[in-house]
Amino acid sequence: MKTKYFRIFFAVLFAAVSCHKKPPPVDFSAIVVKDTLAIVDYNVENMFDCIRNGGEYPEFIPDSCNWTKEIQQAKVQHCAQALADARPDIAVLEEVENCATAHQLQRELSQLDCRLPYCACGDRPNPTNTVPVILSRFPFTVVRCYGMPREGKYFTRNLLEAAVYLGKDTLTVFACHFPSKNNPESKRLNVARILRERLAQLDNRGAEYIVAGDLNSNYNECETILFDKSNDARGLTAINHVLRTVTSAPLQPSVFVDKRMLAAGGKPGFLYDPWLDVPQSRRMSAVFRQQPQTPDHILLSATLFDTAGLSYVDNSFAPFTDSGRLLLSNEPFRWQYSYRGQTRVHLGEGYSDHLPVVCKIRKGAFFADPAGGAPGAGLAAVTHTDDLDGWQPAQKSITLRPEGGRGGTPPCLRIEGLAGKSNGSAAVKTFRARRLKNDSVCYVALALKGEAVAGLRVRGCDAKWVYFNGPDFAPARSGRYTHIVNAGFKRITLRLPADCAGKEVLVELRVAKNSAVGLWIKRERGE
Repeated sequence: MKTKYFRIFFAVLFAAVSCHKKPPPVDFSAIVVKDTLAIVDYNVENMFDCIRNGGEYPEFIPDSCNWTKEIQQAKVQHCAQALADARPDIAVLEEVENCATAHQLQRELSQLDCRLPYCACGDRPNPTNTVPVILSRFPFTVVRCYGMPREGKYFTRNLLEAAVYLGKDTLTVFACHFPSKNNPESKRLNVARILRERLAQLDNRGAEYIVAGDLNSNYNECETILFDKSNDARGLTAINHVLRTVTSAPLQPSVFVDKRMLAAGGKPGFLYDPWLDVPQSRRMSAVFRQQPQTPDHILLSATLFDTAGLSYVDNSFAPFTDSGRLLLSNEPFRWQYSYRGQTRVHLGEGYSDHLPVVCKIRKGAFFADPAGGAPGAGLAAVTHTDDLDGWQPAQKSITLRPEGGRGGTPPCLRIEGLAGKSNGSAAVKTFRARRLKNDSVCYVALALKGEAVAGLRVRGCDAKWVYFNGPDFAPARSGRYTHIVNAGFKRITLRLPADCAGKEVLVELRVAKNSAVGLWIKRERGE
């Protein structure tokens, strides 16, 4: 009965409130389509304009809370730089106020030699504070908006669909922003069911499509929701069960859709979530309630794994950190505020509380490629650069640079600068834990030289942090900062539980606020 209801509702909704926008005349014969395309999804966190439209949040009302034209321009420029560095051919955005703001972003991107001239906005039929947007290097043949039911006083954000012209091929792109985690799962189910009806139509035609956006759901929501207060649907989830990224039933052991099964022609109508391609320790595009989350998605249709048309570049999906510039203390470097008394004011620094996520699509048949097409300079995501030995900067005021490696000097990494106004991470790196011989524990090892007021902590395979405080760096339940002064390299062995052996763990070098940092760090043999 519920299925019938949603089919009728969707049919009426589609006929009554979907908006078919006629694209401007395009000379399609002049469009040159590359063999490989980059797709980026990015929640830009409250990209409002500086005009009073009536739907702004209080801190984005013009000329209040320091929300001036100059500050607003800085917000757009910062997000434009992050996007331009990812070099997208198609960009899906969330939390853009309106079409005018989307066009402002387009202009900033053009200044950065990242031209995405085609724009679709999900601003109809219902009024919402922010809207989903699709920017593209290639024209749209069809654009549709779908209104969502009203949830109490406000409408849920519209869904946006655009068919992107790619020569002989068409890629249908959905831009979505599901209800937030402050809402119960049933609210996200309502949106997902309407979207699922539209996807079923495309599946019947064998169309190639992606579902991108902030779904406010982890890739493994069916597992995490069991312990979440938003669980009001007896384990049923919007992303896993309605959009079909798992083949298992609610409250049963999770069986995620396997891309090899899709490539073999099995499970048509199911979607693949490429977060499964990312190492467990790096699955993060946002932090919620102090836990790493994966709300941002580019879900892939089964047709992107067949032998015709377009295909997913295997293992090309990853969160994008822009060589660490989009991170602060190992979390997304969000737009910054401070307080003047009780008033929250903008500082003009930062980007968004989400990281962009990227993947690549190519012409031709899908084939398994462990290297994932080796993402280029613009797509270097959370994968670490060799020159920094895998380390990532975590504070804007602290720099990392390689040193040594010649004339008998061991290669190492120089970490220096002045720590920020609060205690936090200076640099992070993913290690693979090793087991000590004849011992029940495992470890990672590194060596430090120089001076800093610092400490270390490790997030193990159980996702819990273990602290290691100087001078002996024994494991502890809480962290403290000690004055490290080493004239030469001193080996540090961080002991971890035995079940971490062979698994990736995150090591974080933390420094005390307002302290000077001047350290060298290098791998130790057996690390």
